[in-house]
Amino acid sequence: MAIVHRTDCTITWGVDAPGLLECRSHALRDDDGRVWIIDPVAFDGLEDAVRAMGEPAGVIVLLDRHLRDAPELADRLGIPLYFPLGTQRQQLPDTVQRFGDSIDGCPFAFPVVRQSGRAWIERALWWPARKILVIAEAVGTVDYFRAHASDVCGLHPMMHMRPPRSLMGFDPELVLVGHGDPIEHPGDEIKKVITRGRRDMGAMMLRMPRLVASAGRALRSGRGGC
Repeated sequence: MAIVHRTDCTITWGVDAPGLLECRSHALRDDDGRVWIIDPVAFDGLEDAVRAMGEPAGVIVLLDRHLRDAPELADRLGIPLYFPLGTQRQQLPDTVQRFGDSIDGCPFAFPVVRQSGRAWIERALWWPARKILVIAEAVGTVDYFRAHASDVCGLHPMMHMRPPRSLMGFDPELVLVGHGDPIEHPGDEIKKVITRGRRDMGAMMLRMPRLVASAGRALRSGRGGC
């Protein structure tokens, strides 16, 4: 694990090696010096890196499948753990706090990306003051999200039938994703792939054999999951 991207108020970390999922986690320091940790996969030294940014304030899970190391990290740092409202599939700690569009004392908004029973619970994080958008799963920059090699980003393969149009209303300067590296100054790239969502299904199908082979390599190397 390594920090792979940094700004004056964010860090992004993940496995510093190729892999199918290329899981990424993030920490954001707000203007009051509080640090909010998003969908964390823990590594040795993470607590020190967070404290070097500011005062740990909370661990936020944006996607139900991204519980990852969030409970353990929140416990070690002595801060709240937040999980989106909805009918979750997994057992949650008794101390978890459920959230909707906002979290008390937090400068971010949490628009719904998808709310589909037990199948998919996802919220985005939007920081209007800094124009930072965090997308856990619906959009990513890894190879198997991108329908065309020239694309900067793409939709999760299961999002093409119902593209996440709730993400069309933002004009971010920085996009942090749960799978792949961040996008600086994305322009209209996210809106473009959402608009093309259904049309790109054919292109995604043509890429499937190569993606299945890539998945096999990642699983054999121990980098296939997060």
